Amino acid sequence: MQVFGTTLAARNQPADLDLLGYALLVASGLALAGCRRWPVPTLAFIGAATLAYTALPYPGGPTFVALIIAGMWAVKAGPRYAVWVLTAA
Repeated sequence: MQVFGTTLAARNQPADLDLLGYALLVASGLALAGCRRWPVPTLAFIGAATLAYTALPYPGGPTFVALIIAGMWAVKAGPRYAVWVLTAA
């Protein structure tokens, strides 16, 4: 969803997606597979990938979908204190 939605949104924006941009989107989406076993580290990884994507000059779009899913999963399954610390960071 992130890759498809961002690719569509990029058509109307001056910034272009390159290999690194696609890699960050795909990596954060695929990392959701680790939510069940490692909810907090998965949230940290997806947060880092999302932050890297938004810090670079890439087009906007639904780049945060995996981050929201990982955050909800971590709150449900993991220690909430660690989730709040990661969210604040």
